[in-house]
Amino acid sequence: MAFDYERFNRRYGPWISLGLGVTTVVFVRRGAGYAPVAAAFLIVGWVLALALRRWLDASKKAGDQAQPGRIRRLLPAAAATASVGLYQNVLFYLVPIWAASATWPTVNVVFPVLLAAMALFSCFEYPYRAYVLDRPPVLGVFSAVTLFAALVPAFTVLLDVPLRMALAGAAVVAGLASAAGVVPARRLGWRKGLPVFLGALGLSLGILVSSGPYLPPVPVVCVGHDAGTAIAQRELVGRAGSFPTGTRRVYAWFSVAAPARWRQPVQFHWFHDGVSSGNPIDHEVTGGRETGFRTWTWRNAPAAGNWRVDLVTDSDQLVGRVRFRVEEP
Repeated sequence: MAFDYERFNRRYGPWISLGLGVTTVVFVRRGAGYAPVAAAFLIVGWVLALALRRWLDASKKAGDQAQPGRIRRLLPAAAATASVGLYQNVLFYLVPIWAASATWPTVNVVFPVLLAAMALFSCFEYPYRAYVLDRPPVLGVFSAVTLFAALVPAFTVLLDVPLRMALAGAAVVAGLASAAGVVPARRLGWRKGLPVFLGALGLSLGILVSSGPYLPPVPVVCVGHDAGTAIAQRELVGRAGSFPTGTRRVYAWFSVAAPARWRQPVQFHWFHDGVSSGNPIDHEVTGGRETGFRTWTWRNAPAAGNWRVDLVTDSDQLVGRVRFRVEEP
């Protein structure tokens, strides 16, 4: 009996894909330097999906009633599987990259969770094909989000630019991709298509740019943070979550990892009982150190209550957060 690829793929494909994705996350830990390759894989997968749909639409219009051969029957399924596999590979690579830079639990965990949901959905090829690959507008948005997530670390690693510029550049490219995915689906002429294209571009750019402060600061990773009473050889001393009233000085200490030769402006923000306390303190983080770039700020004789110190980038993205309490007398 001939091997039924469609039946096998429908029954076992999702679990094989899920297993491969989890294996990639756990055992194949690619760093931010892999981002340009991931972006290239994504573009190939997107072009393959659009070409496949165009080819299938052309076949339907031709009205060929002849019985297709075995290779012709297998080719669409194989091409769709290849396209899904490329998206899946990129998404499962991006999830740990963005999750590592997120501060749990804060609002910037939403984007890694979204990428994880997209990665899981890509494992189920037939629903993914029906709801994403076969719908160019949806495919355009899906691709734009994935492309944005891949280009942010690619721009920072390749161009050594600050996060603000990386976010803007990735948003422009992703916005163009999203707009390009919407306009052909409408089959509009140049006069009607251009306003639709510009509208889709503006909407996607607005969403991506405005969401910047709520995204993790990829590829910056906070590898350590805590409060203490002193600093010795750039290490924190007297770690604790609470301190007695009258403590002479309390430090908020962070260890931040970033790509080599990369500099990122940051600020320390102090909060007392949820209210901003003092002006932001400007600083800069330098990448390339295996143990992370260690930096700190302090407050002399902090008042009783709950304290929070946020380390944020110049694009208002949260890098790390320290909480401590000064007990009442």
